[in-house]
Amino acid sequence: MTMRARRRVFMGVMLAPALLLVLVLGVYPMVETLRLSFYEYDLYRIAFAGTPFVGLENFRTLFQDDAFLRTLANTLTFGLVVTTALIVVGLLVAHVLNSEIRGRALLRTVSIMPWFVPGVVAAAIWVWILSPAQSPINQLLHAVGLIQEDVRFLADTSSVGTLSSPLLSISAARIWNGLPLAVMILLAGLQSISKEVYEAAKIDGASPARTLFSITIPMMMPTISVLTALLLIGTVGHFELVYLMTGGGPANLTNTLAVYSYQEAFTNGQFGLAGAASSFILVISAVIGVGYILADRRANR
Repeated sequence: MTMRARRRVFMGVMLAPALLLVLVLGVYPMVETLRLSFYEYDLYRIAFAGTPFVGLENFRTLFQDDAFLRTLANTLTFGLVVTTALIVVGLLVAHVLNSEIRGRALLRTVSIMPWFVPGVVAAAIWVWILSPAQSPINQLLHAVGLIQEDVRFLADTSSVGTLSSPLLSISAARIWNGLPLAVMILLAGLQSISKEVYEAAKIDGASPARTLFSITIPMMMPTISVLTALLLIGTVGHFELVYLMTGGGPANLTNTLAVYSYQEAFTNGQFGLAGAASSFILVISAVIGVGYILADRRANR
């Protein structure tokens, strides 16, 4: 056996455990979910009705359900709001952390602290922060005279299109939760830009705003593109904070595809409908991934 062949065998042996985990915990559940979407899998009727093949009937049922259509719109809005905010806020925070300021190491440590907070704890903290009677936000707004009645962040059922106070509230929690990842990736991108470029711009008299839009953002576009794709995919399939904070309520205003699928499967026993709803997460994620790959190829031509 040649040295190259031995190297390939060694690499295969080292990769095999990870590939096996991906197949068992990632690919198999995905394929099984897609398979279930074509069957009538009612947990409460399976003993006498079985699991007959129904083709696209589950998808037809979903598109006739106003609650699902609202959930789909909520998911897309949630993804766009969270991703946009994380890119903007993350870029600002990363720019500060990349500056030569005192206490920079401490600030960098603080910026990644949300990463170490378990999802259940984070949800409990945010529910307390946003509860009408105990909310420190309401107390502050009362103190400065901006409101007369408590703001019902997670209970207000009024909305403008798909935007509502509960959806924006869970978006804020998700932004806080996802900020460390955005900051770390954007900070790495900023540090890859040569300081000589900024020094040349300063000599030419470029203002900070001109430097940001003419140097920083254009040179950060590859990093921003990767981060945007990752954040969109992660947010579209996000479950934990939404389920723990609101369970999809009130009035279906915060329901997302992941929570809707969970409710159909484990509350209503409709695994076929749950599989069909979950497949939309896969389709949206695939569209985002393919869109990123095509854009990246076009940019590198």
